[in-house]
Amino acid sequence: MLKTKFLEKYKKFVSALCDIQLTRKKKLLMITSTAIFVAGTLYFGVGASKNAMPILKVVEVVTATPQKIEQTVRLIGTIRAKHATILMAKATGVLEILKQSGENVAKGTLIARIINPDIEKRYEFAVSTARIAKEQYERTLILMKTGATSKQASEEKQSALLEAERNLATAKIDLDKVRFYAPFDGIIGAYKERDGTEIKNEVSLLSFYNPVALIVEFDIPAPLLASVNIGQKVVIDGKSYALTQVQKMLDPLTHMAPATVDITAHGHIIGKTIDVELTVSKKSNVIVLPDEAIFLNQGKSHVYVIKDSKTILTSVELGLRSQDRVEIVKGLVKGDVVVSQGQGRLSEGMKIRIYDPKMDQKSNTKNQVAREKLNELNRIFR
Repeated sequence: MLKTKFLEKYKKFVSALCDIQLTRKKKLLMITSTAIFVAGTLYFGVGASKNAMPILKVVEVVTATPQKIEQTVRLIGTIRAKHATILMAKATGVLEILKQSGENVAKGTLIARIINPDIEKRYEFAVSTARIAKEQYERTLILMKTGATSKQASEEKQSALLEAERNLATAKIDLDKVRFYAPFDGIIGAYKERDGTEIKNEVSLLSFYNPVALIVEFDIPAPLLASVNIGQKVVIDGKSYALTQVQKMLDPLTHMAPATVDITAHGHIIGKTIDVELTVSKKSNVIVLPDEAIFLNQGKSHVYVIKDSKTILTSVELGLRSQDRVEIVKGLVKGDVVVSQGQGRLSEGMKIRIYDPKMDQKSNTKNQVAREKLNELNRIFR
């Protein structure tokens, strides 16, 4: 077929040449040169292709070697501050803000207060009463030593002192309800109410948190809970951590178990959702292959093993999976050469060639040169 095309183009070329106004000698020289070129091309190109070796299908392979594999699951977690709280109003009054949102304060710092005159007066009265009762009791003790007063009078003063101290303690509790102190070192969050606002009882006023220590909260599905324990590997944002806490009891509403892991605070935003990769099982010294090397044949997992440059269809039993890798439990032994790319074009017993980057690069270069020569020939006879 190819020879016929070349000859047809050659005839057209000769016919066209005859119409050109050239001397007889020049025309004869051009026809002869072209005939030699066409004959050589047909002999070395088309003719040689008849005796060429059949083209082998090229495949990429991997060698079965013992490796470590970890089976993981991806869950969704939420970043939280490990130390965080919401400060609530326990009494009514007018809000007075003493420290602003965003300020970093030490534990025990007075952040804000609710102005309630009744509570403050009761506290001041309790302080004064307790001070007087203490002074009177101490004076009675001195008088008893000199015999100027009776033991009964001393006991009465002591009872009055104890009652005054109880009242002071109650007044102090009430006063603390309208005082907001930093429960730990941290940062003041946003106030829910403005300065000078009338505050009602049981209203949340502000959040307070420490951004240095963070945790990720996530839920573990019921089928996985039995295989999860404290200390197991957790990967978050590309970094490995150890599972900090896991509740071995399912939530009655979600049927999942809450878990947490401590993480470093660098670059994370509190309240943001984040991917959690939890390791649920791992094995060492087992045969592991790329997932793409395995395919289904009649409903079962198979691979192509290469032996003596021929394919052997081999059934395999799979184990743990980890992203793009899978454990081979049965069917392969250490050292087996397995097709990893191109198995879709293969069949049992087919002769193949293993992909060699260096050799195939040279072959691609030669093919490119051959294509360029063929294109040049087509331009000549077009």
